[in-house]
Order: sequence, then C-alpha cells, then structure tokens
Amino acid sequence: MKNIRISRGVQFAAFFLGASLLAGCAEEGISAGAIAPDFEVDSLAINGKPKTLSSLKGKVVIVDFWATWCGPCRQSFPHMQEMYEKYKDKGFEIVAISDEDEGKINEFIRNNNYRFGFYRDSFRTAYSAYKVSALPTTFVVNRDGNIVGSVMGFSPNELQKMVESAL
Repeated sequence: MKNIRISRGVQFAAFFLGASLLAGCAEEGISAGAIAPDFEVDSLAINGKPKTLSSLKGKVVIVDFWATWCGPCRQSFPHMQEMYEKYKDKGFEIVAISDEDEGKINEFIRNNNYRFGFYRDSFRTAYSAYKVSALPTTFVVNRDGNIVGSVMGFSPNELQKMVESAL
C-alpha cells in the first residue's frame, strides 16, 4: 500500500469543512416556531428557588447559556441588564444558565451587580434539551412558550429586535 501525503493546506481545508458541517448541524437544533423545551435549573444562594421555563408561561423569556470564562458572554450582560430594566414591567424575564461551580457563578454576579435571574444546570439537562454547542447561545421564548429565535454569539441588536417583536 502506498503512503499518500496530504499538504497542510488540504488538511486545514478538510478540518474546516468538517467543523463547518458540524456547526451547521448544531445550529439546526431548535428552530423558530418550535415549542421551547421545558427545564428545571438549580437555584443559586444569591437568587433563591429553582426555576422552570413552564413557570414563566405568559412572559417573554430570554434563555441564555453562558460561562464566566466566556468573553462574549460577559460582553453581553450589560446589554441584558439594560433590556431587563427596560422590559421587566412588561412581562419579561431573563434566565441565564451556566453549568459552572455555584461559588464561581455567585461571585461573578456579586462582582457585577446583575439583577436578572441566574441559575445553574448541574446535570446539563437544559443544555441538552436546547442542543447548546457554543457559548453564548441565547433563545427568545414568547408568551405562548414558543421559540421566537436564537442567537449564537454576541449580537445585542438582533436579540433586542426579537424581544421587542415578542413583547
């Protein structure tokens, strides 16, 4: 059998194509109009009780998957706080979900003084239900419990438009 030598450029192209195809599959996860999967996420010492998505029916909800080490996640939170302050009296909630250590999440919240809902997904059940493959991944759920749309990465204008259309 003859050895075939593949150039680094071809190797890179093949890797990039494979990664792109996988990313495309992940983005197909939950589409606009679908019923948002229900979940229960753990409470944090900072904000009390566990939360289910079904308990928020009748409200417009941002479901945001994030981590303290994620730069774009951290960049998005001042915008999320602004949206929360602007729309909270109109039936709007934010459920920010991380799978990190509770102490790390609580420290992050205290250091930044965010006032919307932060929760922990200890067993990654919400991550699985929403097919999260990259952070941040954010979903907007309307008052009927349907997905309005989602954003992978940091895109405050797109997110704001989706929230306003759902309100």
